[in-house]
Amino acid sequence: MRLSIGSAAKLGFIDIKQLTVPTTCYVMLGEKCNNNCQFCSQNNNKEMLSRINWPEFDEKEIIKKINASDFQRVCLQCTSVGIDKLNSIILKINKPISVSYNFKDINQIKSLSKKVDNICIPFDVANKEKYMEIKHEDYEGKLNLITQAAKRFPKNISTHIIVGLGETEDEIIDLIKYFYEISVDVGLFAFTPIKGTKLVDKKQPLINYYRRIQAKHYKIKHNTDELSPVAFMTSGCEECNRPYYNEKPSGPIYNYPRKLTKEEYTRCKNEMETNN
Repeated sequence: MRLSIGSAAKLGFIDIKQLTVPTTCYVMLGEKCNNNCQFCSQNNNKEMLSRINWPEFDEKEIIKKINASDFQRVCLQCTSVGIDKLNSIILKINKPISVSYNFKDINQIKSLSKKVDNICIPFDVANKEKYMEIKHEDYEGKLNLITQAAKRFPKNISTHIIVGLGETEDEIIDLIKYFYEISVDVGLFAFTPIKGTKLVDKKQPLINYYRRIQAKHYKIKHNTDELSPVAFMTSGCEECNRPYYNEKPSGPIYNYPRKLTKEEYTRCKNEMETNN
């Protein structure tokens, strides 16, 4: 069992300096992922996910420390683990649980423990043509699965969208609108080039583009015309802050893992209007 390096530090497994402490404990289950998504660091290093290192520790010790911690939630990031093993671990955890898993059909979702209150089915790529190329999966098939799951488990389904994978602004906003119409919460990520992946030479999305997506996402989610500093914070489960998952602490910061200062909020609003 693996922990994100920030989670491992908060639980006392390692000693590192953290600018922002994670509010959710991030756990990786399974060995190297076999999905082969072109953007993912799992392609060549099972100890990495995005730009984060995930060291391995004893399963019993991890669960013991999690249950005694003040973490608000546990997020189980599943690579190649089976549903039965996943459920056995879920039953041992006494915190609210999110599961991110590449479900293949509705029956797999139905077999998931009822202790899980957030089921994430990552969508990732908003552009239909790029979807098969990058994800090696069927766009419509995954969209249909999320739609089915949203009907079967209302308000318990979420998804992820990665900004900067060849989509247009209209494409990603239309997709976000659809997901909220069917009560699927959306977590936004900024594409991050990782060494050893096929997209290592692709640049991160321009900050003005990402800020606009964040602002529109917030307004769609909250059905409002008013903007808030929350728009530029990490989106996803309410207790999730994913510190520096998309960026170096030195910036630019795509998803703020904490409340913004007034100066930061002003900067974010100004960045929406810039050309870089």
